[in-house]
Amino acid sequence: MTEKASTILINLSIFYITINCKDFLVFLFDYLKKRNFVVVK
Repeated sequence: MTEKASTILINLSIFYITINCKDFLVFLFDYLKKRNFVVVK
């Protein structure tokens, strides 16, 4: 990941945590699941 993408992801993380921690955890888990399909060979 580039620095810019990391910064955007961190900002999104803070945004989601602020709204609803539980919703954020669900979002993060779903995001990581989808990302792993792309990253893992």
